[in-house]
Amino acid sequence: MARVTPAEVAEQLMQSDEPEVALGDIVSFLANHKRKENEEKVRRSQMVEENGGSQEESSECEPIEE
Repeated sequence: MARVTPAEVAEQLMQSDEPEVALGDIVSFLANHKRKENEEKVRRSQMVEENGGSQEESSECEPIEE
């Protein structure tokens, strides 16, 4: 499940006056957002494994901004 705010969804929907285009854009936006969240989860898991920690500790890790 992609975690987005109602404001983010509204912003995406308002980018086009054509309903079909707007819905296609929101679907793409949500898929992209979900992909990024999954990549972040994998990155966190890899960091935990590299540091010899447990999976429970990964939820306590702060993401590193690059």
